[in-house]
Amino acid sequence: MEEVMRRYVDSIIDPIERRQETTAQIPTMNITQWDEATTAACTTSLEALNGRPSNPSGMAVCYNLPFLNETTGIFQADLRLYMVGAPTGDFANIASQNVNVGLSYSGATVQAINATTMTKRSDDSSLISWPRAVEMSKRQTQVPQLAQAYAFVGQVNRELLATPGGTTSLQNILVPTVTLTAMNATGQLVNTTLSSQEATFVNGVFATQVFCLLTTY
Repeated sequence: MEEVMRRYVDSIIDPIERRQETTAQIPTMNITQWDEATTAACTTSLEALNGRPSNPSGMAVCYNLPFLNETTGIFQADLRLYMVGAPTGDFANIASQNVNVGLSYSGATVQAINATTMTKRSDDSSLISWPRAVEMSKRQTQVPQLAQAYAFVGQVNRELLATPGGTTSLQNILVPTVTLTAMNATGQLVNTTLSSQEATFVNGVFATQVFCLLTTY
């Protein structure tokens, strides 16, 4: 019984200690400067869509890394959701508060810096509660409108740190899959995936490199 209890306690304490250790390794930064630079970079990149989103939700994602330790695999990420056009198709007339955003990595785990913003569901995925309703004109707009921003820290799976390919391999491992799911008026579950090609690594780590998403590592 003592051994069972010890293992149970360890299963709770170890993850907490690892999360604390991970967060402690993230250096401080000028948040105002980062926010201004990232906002400018995201807006410039998404304006190129000319109000034509690549999915029926009308949204686009801007994803960047303020920090990455290529040795330990610890990273900090910035995920921003923008409205670039009016929702259409399956997402037309669905209230924004009824939409959920899913974030998953194939080779890393994450935790929200603000626990009330992102609720962890499993080791590889998290569910983000949709923010307050974003007023959106029925006509398409060419000016991206920030819906919400999320900050989190993570750890690349240790067995992948030694994968051949170095920086290029890490760059592709650290691109998440961002999905939207919602229930329409008839009770049918609808979903879509946001493109990672529109505004990824436009600021911070990898910003000076050409981003090319690989299918294998």
